Amino acid sequence: MLTRKHYKRIAEIIKNHNPKHPVSYLTWELMTYFKEDNPAFDRMKFIKATEFKGYEEHLESVKTK
Repeated sequence: MLTRKHYKRIAEIIKNHNPKHPVSYLTWELMTYFKEDNPAFDRMKFIKATEFKGYEEHLESVKTK
């Protein structure tokens, strides 16, 4: 269950989102936050659920994170 802390952090990520960046940037920032909160967070499962286009390139560029 998400807490107020989670909602505040998600709101902060969205607020700091630069509209010049593609939506993929926002998606990546949220996934980074989710991974920090839960080391078992599965980026691939999340990406597939969002039907995010172009995820292969993003994952290749940050595979070690």
